[in-house]
Amino acid sequence: MRKTKTFKIEGYDQTFEVKELRVKEVLDFFQVTTESTDIDSFKNQIIDKLLIKCSNIEFDDLLEMTPGEIEEIWKHFREVNNSFFVMARSTGLQKMFQEIQKAIIKDLSTMFVSLSKQDMEESSSTGLISSS
Repeated sequence: MRKTKTFKIEGYDQTFEVKELRVKEVLDFFQVTTESTDIDSFKNQIIDKLLIKCSNIEFDDLLEMTPGEIEEIWKHFREVNNSFFVMARSTGLQKMFQEIQKAIIKDLSTMFVSLSKQDMEESSSTGLISSS
């Protein structure tokens, strides 16, 4: 039976849920390419292929969260997928996971920098930021 975990994050009315990954979801995830720096491409590849299938968390929810709140979600995700992570470590997939983790962090960093640039440009064009 597929494990699930329901939890609350302080400051949110919403109840969050993460689910144990199925083998087909893991295989779909490994078919992802993380070379693109385009936000929509990243969202389509990582978020839609993995996050949406194993949780009730939307991409827009993540954009409004702090890193600490995302860490809370990750903690629960690891908990319900512990068997998968144990098997991955014992079969030597740990190195591959580390590379995937690095790629995701790089893509998230690029995405947030891009969003910050967009916000700065919009603020500048609306006169919210002065160039003096």
